[in-house]
Amino acid sequence: MAAGNLPATEAPAGLPRSLAQLTRLQRETALARLASVREIERAVPRVGKEAAIRNLIRAARRVDHGQA
Repeated sequence: MAAGNLPATEAPAGLPRSLAQLTRLQRETALARLASVREIERAVPRVGKEAAIRNLIRAARRVDHGQA
């Protein structure tokens, strides 16, 4: 199976198998990315993949500009 097609539970060779092996910043980044992916997965059945991504981007921009 190609690295880009691995299930979320399998780490490609050379990557840490545990969050404990990462620095604090790496852990925070990984968890933020996971939260984004999970939010998109949650919204896809309702609005479709592209709309889910657009909505997440809009929400992030509102937070960046203090409009949340």
